[in-house]
Amino acid sequence: MSLSAATFTNITPFVITITVATTGWIFTYFHSRHQYRRQAQLELINKKLRLLYGPLYARLLAGNAAWAAFSKTKWPKHRQGGYFTEGFPLSDNEITTWRNWMKIVFHPMNKKLEGIIVENLDLLEDDEIPRALTKALAHIYVYDAVLAAWEDGDFSEHTSIINFPAKELLEIVEPAYRNLRGQQALLSKA
Repeated sequence: MSLSAATFTNITPFVITITVATTGWIFTYFHSRHQYRRQAQLELINKKLRLLYGPLYARLLAGNAAWAAFSKTKWPKHRQGGYFTEGFPLSDNEITTWRNWMKIVFHPMNKKLEGIIVENLDLLEDDEIPRALTKALAHIYVYDAVLAAWEDGDFSEHTSIINFPAKELLEIVEPAYRNLRGQQALLSKA
């Protein structure tokens, strides 16, 4: 069975139309799918930056700046020797200054960090919670107890038994923040 030239000529436009339409549909489908994935990825990155890494990074930088200013202006003679350590006696005025800064500046900043971390753990870049984050949370929780004791008039403790991991946190948050900003820029251009 062979097709005549007239039949071939009659079905050729139909076959071409079907081929072009199918090719166009396939292209549109895969292009739309790619665009959807890119948009979803951009939305996730924006969410990570807006809710976790951006606020964390900004608060860590602000906290470090506040700590540096406090150390330089309020505790200059204790900068090298430490805080509340043997061999570095404190005056009553210095202890009052410490408590005020903890109650008004440092602990409220840290409580905001706690909220950011706990409420947005699902946005972490890592599969596991970094040790520095759990250490920061533990530091904050111990200070909750210290400040509660101060409210009750008990001033036997002045610091958390767990140091705040400022350097370790920045080592985690800053690269993640910069990486996400770079990905955001690339996806926004595409």
